[in-house]
Amino acid sequence: RGLGDVYKRQGIFSHDNGGLGVAAREDIVFLTGGGSGIQQTDEALRITSDGNVGIGTDNPQEKLHITDPGNPKILIEDTDSDNQVGIRFKTTNYNWIAGVHGGIDSFKISHSTAFGSNDFFVINST
Repeated sequence: RGLGDVYKRQGIFSHDNGGLGVAAREDIVFLTGGGSGIQQTDEALRITSDGNVGIGTDNPQEKLHITDPGNPKILIEDTDSDNQVGIRFKTTNYNWIAGVHGGIDSFKISHSTAFGSNDFFVINST
Protein backbone atom coordinates (compact mmCIF):
# COMPACT_ATOMS: atom_id res chain seq x y z
CA ARG A 1 0.00 0.00 0.00
CA GLY A 2 1.64 3.19 -1.12
CA LEU A 3 1.73 6.44 0.81
CA GLY A 4 2.96 8.78 -1.90
CA ASP A 5 6.67 9.41 -1.59
CA VAL A 6 6.87 8.18 2.02
CA TYR A 7 8.95 5.16 1.06
CA LYS A 8 11.63 7.45 -0.37
CA ARG A 9 12.32 8.92 3.09
CA GLN A 10 13.04 7.78 6.59
CA GLY A 11 11.58 9.17 9.80
CA ILE A 12 8.39 9.78 11.71
CA PHE A 13 5.66 11.59 9.83
CA SER A 14 2.00 12.54 10.11
CA HIS A 15 -0.28 10.81 7.64
CA ASP A 16 -3.03 12.59 5.75
CA ASN A 17 -5.63 10.33 7.45
CA GLY A 18 -4.70 11.81 10.85
CA GLY A 19 -2.42 8.92 11.80
CA LEU A 20 1.26 8.70 12.56
CA GLY A 21 3.70 6.78 10.41
CA VAL A 22 7.24 5.55 10.66
CA ALA A 23 9.29 4.98 7.53
CA ALA A 24 12.61 3.15 7.52
CA ARG A 25 14.70 1.44 4.89
CA GLU A 26 15.86 -1.16 7.40
CA ASP A 27 14.63 -2.35 10.82
CA ILE A 28 12.69 -0.17 13.26
CA VAL A 29 14.07 -0.57 16.79
CA PHE A 30 12.49 0.52 20.10
CA LEU A 31 14.95 1.06 22.96
CA THR A 32 14.16 1.50 26.67
CA GLY A 33 15.93 2.21 29.94
CA GLY A 34 19.51 3.30 30.11
CA GLY A 35 21.32 6.13 31.72
CA SER A 36 22.59 9.19 29.95
CA GLY A 37 22.94 7.94 26.41
CA ILE A 38 21.66 5.57 23.78
CA GLN A 39 24.57 3.20 24.47
CA GLN A 40 23.04 2.35 27.87
CA THR A 41 19.59 1.52 26.54
CA ASP A 42 18.23 -1.97 25.97
CA GLU A 43 16.42 -3.09 22.86
CA ALA A 44 12.79 -3.85 23.73
CA LEU A 45 11.22 -4.48 20.33
CA ARG A 46 12.29 -4.73 16.69
CA ILE A 47 10.30 -4.70 13.46
CA THR A 48 12.44 -6.02 10.64
CA SER A 49 12.33 -4.78 7.08
CA ASP A 50 10.52 -8.00 6.08
CA GLY A 51 7.78 -7.47 8.70
CA ASN A 52 8.89 -9.84 11.48
CA VAL A 53 8.44 -8.56 15.04
CA GLY A 54 10.87 -9.47 17.79
CA ILE A 55 10.40 -8.90 21.50
CA GLY A 56 13.56 -9.74 23.42
CA THR A 57 15.45 -10.61 20.23
CA ASP A 58 17.18 -8.55 17.57
CA ASN A 59 16.79 -11.32 14.98
CA PRO A 60 13.12 -12.42 14.84
CA GLN A 61 12.64 -15.59 12.80
CA GLU A 62 8.83 -15.48 12.46
CA LYS A 63 6.08 -12.85 12.21
CA LEU A 64 6.13 -12.78 16.04
CA HIS A 65 9.17 -14.04 17.92
CA ILE A 66 9.36 -13.60 21.71
CA THR A 67 12.39 -14.52 23.81
CA ASP A 68 13.14 -14.16 27.52
CA PRO A 69 15.92 -15.66 29.64
CA GLY A 70 13.46 -16.65 32.37
CA ASN A 71 10.08 -18.27 31.85
CA PRO A 72 8.53 -16.57 28.81
CA LYS A 73 4.75 -16.30 28.80
CA ILE A 74 2.09 -14.64 26.70
CA LEU A 75 -0.99 -13.30 28.48
CA ILE A 76 -4.29 -12.81 26.70
CA GLU A 77 -6.81 -11.48 29.22
CA ASP A 78 -10.48 -10.56 29.06
CA THR A 79 -10.85 -7.72 31.57
CA ASP A 80 -14.60 -7.24 31.01
CA SER A 81 -16.31 -10.54 31.85
CA ASP A 82 -16.20 -14.32 31.29
CA ASN A 83 -15.88 -14.26 27.52
CA GLN A 84 -13.99 -16.62 25.26
CA VAL A 85 -10.21 -16.14 25.30
CA GLY A 86 -8.27 -18.05 22.73
CA ILE A 87 -5.75 -18.29 19.97
CA ARG A 88 -7.19 -18.85 16.53
CA PHE A 89 -5.40 -20.83 13.83
CA LYS A 90 -6.62 -20.26 10.25
CA THR A 91 -5.72 -21.44 6.77
CA THR A 92 -7.62 -20.68 3.59
CA ASN A 93 -9.87 -23.70 4.29
CA TYR A 94 -9.77 -24.42 8.03
CA ASN A 95 -10.35 -22.68 11.37
CA TRP A 96 -9.29 -23.95 14.79
CA ILE A 97 -9.36 -22.18 18.15
CA ALA A 98 -7.73 -23.16 21.46
CA GLY A 99 -8.35 -21.47 24.80
CA VAL A 100 -10.73 -20.80 27.65
CA HIS A 101 -14.49 -21.02 27.14
CA GLY A 102 -15.28 -18.33 29.69
CA GLY A 103 -18.71 -18.78 31.19
CA ILE A 104 -18.28 -22.53 31.73
CA ASP A 105 -14.61 -22.49 32.90
CA SER A 106 -13.17 -25.05 30.51
CA PHE A 107 -10.21 -25.27 28.16
CA LYS A 108 -11.17 -26.28 24.63
CA ILE A 109 -9.74 -27.00 21.23
CA SER A 110 -12.43 -26.51 18.62
CA HIS A 111 -12.62 -26.93 14.85
CA SER A 112 -14.40 -23.61 14.50
CA THR A 113 -13.93 -19.85 14.86
CA ALA A 114 -15.42 -19.95 18.39
CA PHE A 115 -15.96 -22.43 21.21
CA GLY A 116 -19.16 -24.40 21.66
CA SER A 117 -19.45 -25.98 18.24
CA ASN A 118 -17.17 -28.71 16.92
CA ASP A 119 -15.33 -28.99 20.25
CA PHE A 120 -12.78 -31.76 19.77
CA PHE A 121 -10.95 -31.58 23.11
CA VAL A 122 -12.32 -30.30 26.44
CA ILE A 123 -10.79 -30.04 29.91
CA ASN A 124 -13.29 -29.03 32.58
CA SER A 125 -12.28 -27.39 35.86
CA THR A 126 -14.07 -30.01 37.97
